[in-house]
Amino acid sequence: EKAKDKMIYFVGIHHKPGLPALCSTTQSGRKIDAVIACLKVPCKKVNLFSTTYIPELPSNEYSRELQRFIDNVPDESLIVLLGQAVTTHFPFAFYRRSKIIRFRHPAFSPPLYVTELVEEILR
Repeated sequence: EKAKDKMIYFVGIHHKPGLPALCSTTQSGRKIDAVIACLKVPCKKVNLFSTTYIPELPSNEYSRELQRFIDNVPDESLIVLLGQAVTTHFPFAFYRRSKIIRFRHPAFSPPLYVTELVEEILR
């Protein structure tokens, strides 16, 4: 069931073993937490794939994973794609009414990452 309230979705590529999406114990998760702390709207950290790897393309698993994401992240959302891998695999055709921000991955980013991403979201 799709969420009723609009929110900002921060989208990583896949899970680290045993951890939730963009977990606060990781460098990437901590940077996204810092961004969220600066925003005054509901936010959710999700991964494009619920696996610990990118499924092979084309495959039934790949299709199922993208459908799971589409079913859980509503169109008309603000979606922040974190890194090139997410942008490459993102199902853009299903998100024609969403504002989509493509931004570099937090793990490989300069000290001003949080400030720059917050500014980009608030534009």
